[in-house]
Amino acid sequence: MALSYANLLDEILLYLQDSGAAIFASTETQYGIENELKTISRYSPQIIDVIYKLESRTGTDVTGTASSLTDSVKAQFVATDATEEKVVYNSTDHTWAVVLSNSSTSVNTLSADIMDANENYEIYNKRCRNKKQIFIGDMPFMWIKSVEYPIGTPRNFSEISDDVIELEVYDSIIPDSDSTLTKLNDVQVLVKFAVPQIVCQLTDLVGEVHTAGVADAKTMQIKSFTDAEIVEAGDQFTIENHVTTYTVTTGVTLNYQTAAGSNIGFYPGLEADAPGDSIICFKKSSLKPAEENFLIRLVSARACISKSTLYYAQVNTAITQCTDAATAIGDIAALITLATTASTGDIALGRAQTALGATAVTAIAAIIAKAEAATTGDIALGRAEIVKALDAIILANAEFDKIVVASTGPMALAASSLASGLLLVNTIPVGGGAAEHMGQAASNVGASQGYALSGQIYLQETSADLNAAASNFRAASLELDTSGAKAREAAANFSNATSHFNAATADFKAAGEKANEAIANLRLVASRLQVSQGGLRYETWGRTELAQVESELRTYGGFPSSRRYARN
Repeated sequence: MALSYANLLDEILLYLQDSGAAIFASTETQYGIENELKTISRYSPQIIDVIYKLESRTGTDVTGTASSLTDSVKAQFVATDATEEKVVYNSTDHTWAVVLSNSSTSVNTLSADIMDANENYEIYNKRCRNKKQIFIGDMPFMWIKSVEYPIGTPRNFSEISDDVIELEVYDSIIPDSDSTLTKLNDVQVLVKFAVPQIVCQLTDLVGEVHTAGVADAKTMQIKSFTDAEIVEAGDQFTIENHVTTYTVTTGVTLNYQTAAGSNIGFYPGLEADAPGDSIICFKKSSLKPAEENFLIRLVSARACISKSTLYYAQVNTAITQCTDAATAIGDIAALITLATTASTGDIALGRAQTALGATAVTAIAAIIAKAEAATTGDIALGRAEIVKALDAIILANAEFDKIVVASTGPMALAASSLASGLLLVNTIPVGGGAAEHMGQAASNVGASQGYALSGQIYLQETSADLNAAASNFRAASLELDTSGAKAREAAANFSNATSHFNAATADFKAAGEKANEAIANLRLVASRLQVSQGGLRYETWGRTELAQVESELRTYGGFPSSRRYARN
């Protein structure tokens, strides 16, 4: 028994060792079935028999009515002359027209005004130019396997176009196709078409005719199937009490299956009326068991080849990752350059600021050393002047002390002399008088003045020493102010250096992050390239299997041959 569509899908996934469809999605295998049925059909097609009729009616127009063909003598016209687009040839004037409508057995309306009274005509099939030709354009097929006329007698034929073939027989063996004759002539031609193998996707293969179909109709409403399922072009069905197997010409998605149903197109036209509710049965599969095996292997092989491209796509992703890694590496170099450039890099700028700070510190040390030098520094000199001033003050005090010594100092002696002199002022002294005492007092006062003058000189020295000390201390203060400015300058330099070194540290940190990014990207590259190797394994197996199956198919399908048949 032929496998159903669902069974084939299961078998394919089983062959791929993926029964859960985890790797190969159902859409992949479904499309694969559709495509590989065509592959199998190139080697081993399905053969469909379709019967056509030769068209060879002839006669004479009796009236010459404009744009009409009138033949009341033979009265051989039928309604299907118009629906089948029969060709009318005026054999008297060699002109052509197509039947547009049928009015009666005696009158057909034509697409052109070609007939005059008593002119002869011949009728041919649609798009045909002689009675040996038949129109096959409504039938989907790959090629024609053979043609028989009469049925059972093989004939050679020529393909005039995609739609028309011509039997290679003598004109004389083609009888009159007039359907009004008492005894009808045999004008049936059997054409064996090679068509693609089919596997019907329908869950329910049996349904019903909804609206009655009339003989020769090529469309019909069907129902009682499953909504949303697909009838593919090429699917085949039979109708209750019909001999013909019909082929679907246009795919359709079914709907309204519990009501009005869906309209399908098919070929050939209905051989007879198809009453409503007539049973319609779709063919499950045209494949033989060996061909089912070929299909399973072909779909599996193609699916693996196709799947390999998904893995190979990882190479493109790896290339992108390489680019990202290269960008990160370039960023690393830029960041390191930013930090280490000889004169403008953050490290160089930081070192330059450090050097400036060191120079400022050295200047501070020199200034402070100058101010604090033991003997020659301004502070030491100021201190020395203060010491000298103190010494002068001591000396001045000593001079002042000489003046005011309690009993022996000149002022005390002067006071004593003045006191003695006062006692003698109103007396007449025997020895020295008051004047002598006054002279002695003046001498003592002069001595005091000498001591006072010496003290003043010492005080002047003190003032000079203090002024010198103040000058030295002012110089020291200026130097210390300069050292403070230098200290602030050094602090600014060291702050700038810290900023530059921090910037360099940030550059190195960013470079490290970029290095990690580059490493991550390169790891992804390695990973994706490793994954892409899986694609190679899929492709290698798929191509090997495909080659093997196609080789077996060539042997299975045999080789075409040709043969010449008689024309009579």
